[in-house]
Amino acid sequence: VDFSAQRFNVRVLLLPLDSASPFPPEIDPLSRALRTAWAHGVVVVVPAGNDGPGASTIASPGNDPVLLTAGSVNDMGTSDVSDDQVSSFSSRGPTAFGEDKPDVAAPGEHLVSLRAPGSTIDQQNPSAVVEDNYFKGSGTSMSAAVTAGAAALLLSARPGLSPDEVKALLMGSATPVLDGDTESTGAGVVNAAAAVSMDDSDLALHPLPDMGDVMQPFSPPGLQFEWRQVNGQGAFFWAARQWAARQWAARSWSDDEFAARQWAARQWAARSWDARQWDGRTWDFMTWQARQWAARSWDARSWAARRWLARAWDARAWDARNWDAQSWLARQWTSRTWDGRSWDGITWDGRTWDARTWDARAWDSRTWDARAWDASGLNSRTWDGRTWDSRSWDSRTWDSRSWDSRTWDARNWDGRSWDSRSWDDVSWS
Repeated sequence: VDFSAQRFNVRVLLLPLDSASPFPPEIDPLSRALRTAWAHGVVVVVPAGNDGPGASTIASPGNDPVLLTAGSVNDMGTSDVSDDQVSSFSSRGPTAFGEDKPDVAAPGEHLVSLRAPGSTIDQQNPSAVVEDNYFKGSGTSMSAAVTAGAAALLLSARPGLSPDEVKALLMGSATPVLDGDTESTGAGVVNAAAAVSMDDSDLALHPLPDMGDVMQPFSPPGLQFEWRQVNGQGAFFWAARQWAARQWAARSWSDDEFAARQWAARQWAARSWDARQWDGRTWDFMTWQARQWAARSWDARSWAARRWLARAWDARAWDARNWDAQSWLARQWTSRTWDGRSWDGITWDGRTWDARTWDARAWDSRTWDARAWDASGLNSRTWDGRTWDSRSWDSRTWDSRSWDSRTWDARNWDGRSWDSRSWDDVSWS
């Protein structure tokens, strides 16, 4: 913006569009960029929009309180403003953020301007063509162009004016519209001649927010990756290096960027995610290409009945053939898994848990049958004094031969401590 303003002496910028941005002007990227131009001496003129006649239909950038917003009127084919009518399509204020808009109005219906041969509007409205090179159209874009022309005339006559002063003069010299009001035509229809001759000594300038110097030269070596900066007064602004046209212009967000060239196979294909990114051994093209994720991997053959049906989860999968001795037998839990130092054959092998220990000979009827637990087994002959008296539990049974000094030596558990004198019939009779 600085370059264009200085080299070409650009003083007025017309941007006849509606971005439909949901953000308030203070953080809207487009508004911030246009405010940057405004802060550097360029009058920015924008349309109110063509979404009328409902209230609060003015969108970005027309809703920015700093910029000069123009609504549309039908001049009824006369130069007398008294018969002007507010265009039904002209968007009305206030804005969704409570600002009074538009600022002014200008004729916007049936205006003749330069033609853009082959454009959409040109092809859809062949009857609007005037003498091959011109085109008759309507809209707030037309009224914004008239307003921009009035601003240019004012600056030609009074080049020392700032954008704030130009806006104040155009609003202060505008002719009120009988059919309009503040929310449809603002201060009224612009009058360039009256603005040129108007005294600017007592202008009611619109308060311009303190935005700081948001236009910084682009310098890749010194580029700071920060989304916003804070000026000395604590106001936030978006550095041009981050949000300026050079960053977010058509070259960044245009169809060319998001078209097939960006998201097509050339970006996400093997060249992006191939071995250079994820090591060919793991994530390369051969792993993640169509052969991996295509129908052959996830189609019916993978998730269909053939994978998860009875053949996978039925008895053949969980039956004895999978969980029988062949799966859990010694080959699975032998010393190769639980090595000899912990679970080897010496402790858990067949000698301890095999049939000789837990088989019928150990737990069969001969051990637990009536002969072991019947009356003859539990009668006095088994549990009486003859079994538990000194002859059974005396020093001969619990002496050093059983609990010898290596574990419970005779000094603690020998006959002198637990002999018949302590546990015989004399003590427990």
